[in-house]
Amino acid sequence: MIFSRRLGIIGILLAFTLVAYAVANRYSATIVTHVVEQALIQKSPPGSDPTVVRQRFRAHMKTFPDDDSKLKRALGLSQYLEKLQRLSGEQFEALIGNESKPTP
Repeated sequence: MIFSRRLGIIGILLAFTLVAYAVANRYSATIVTHVVEQALIQKSPPGSDPTVVRQRFRAHMKTFPDDDSKLKRALGLSQYLEKLQRLSGEQFEALIGNESKPTP
């Protein structure tokens, strides 16, 4: 009886692990994009309206066709943003100002 109880507990833990993995895999691009959006708002040029920055970032991310390309772009932006204390206006425009330019 103890063995079957342990086996049941292991099965429940395995099921929770699989569900957590599936959810994380499904929403990884969304989570990373949200984190990068918040970092961009924090590092935006002085005097920038957070609502405008958020809208422009989301419009920029909509130009990418699938989650993989969005994830790659968000990770590239993250690497660029982590090196800076604050973005200048020119850097901000280069990152998300013109959707046709795939800059870092």
